[in-house]
Amino acid sequence: MIYIVTIHHETDNFVDLQNKYFNKYTQEDYKIFAGLCNANNEKYFTAQKNGEYSNFHFIDLNEVHNQHWHRMNYLVTEIIKTNPTITDDDLLVFTDGDAFPVYGWVEPIRNVLDNEDEIKVVAIQRSENPEPALAEQFKPYPHPCFFATKFKFWTDNRLTWSLHPPQIETAGPLLKLWLEQNGYKYAPMLRTNVYNIHPLYFGIYGGMIYHHGAGNREVYDSIDIWPRVGLNPSTDLDLRYPNILRVNKKLSNLIFEEILEDDNFINVYLMGREG
Repeated sequence: MIYIVTIHHETDNFVDLQNKYFNKYTQEDYKIFAGLCNANNEKYFTAQKNGEYSNFHFIDLNEVHNQHWHRMNYLVTEIIKTNPTITDDDLLVFTDGDAFPVYGWVEPIRNVLDNEDEIKVVAIQRSENPEPALAEQFKPYPHPCFFATKFKFWTDNRLTWSLHPPQIETAGPLLKLWLEQNGYKYAPMLRTNVYNIHPLYFGIYGGMIYHHGAGNREVYDSIDIWPRVGLNPSTDLDLRYPNILRVNKKLSNLIFEEILEDDNFINVYLMGREG
């Protein structure tokens, strides 16, 4: 069994896409514990009561502390509370609301976790995104946009997304340190696009997982700032050059519409293959 934790924060644009793509490319029983934090929550609870979204368990997070790491931890407690028969071989997966598989993913990940003694985690590594404010000891870290481990490993070690008081806003760096300090490793899933529309967004990792990027926030990240050395880059670059953010938004909307219209768009356009 695979238990998947995801959060749809402020938008439900990707709920149906996750439903479609996880169903198509997950060749094993799974349940998505989906935290909802938007105005359309009741729509999904009603649909679920009517027999729709059979692989989802929707949870209202509007009253849960508004920190991504805290809400991920909360959803794990909900899984444990409602599934008393979790086995040692069950997978626990964390994924962003705008991420989903576009190729068979379960067997390759299980092969790594089953056969590599030191490797306990398979996770996206966004090494293409410079984060100059993050100390080098934390880099590169497993990113929660897609992070898979054995449920037993997570619970036996009492892991959370806040091993210490959260001094770092980005979830993942502290888990990276914990893994190293305890003699474990993680297998990184790196960006494998054969065609890049943007250097960070619209990425496919390990040939298996698509991450739209910024699906529920401003379409602007570290990669949009620091490589533009001729613009004297700093954190206010979007204020000085608003066209950067404006174009990113247009690209995001365009790609999202293409994904909705064409089930093969991601694989054909970004990976040059049939899905």
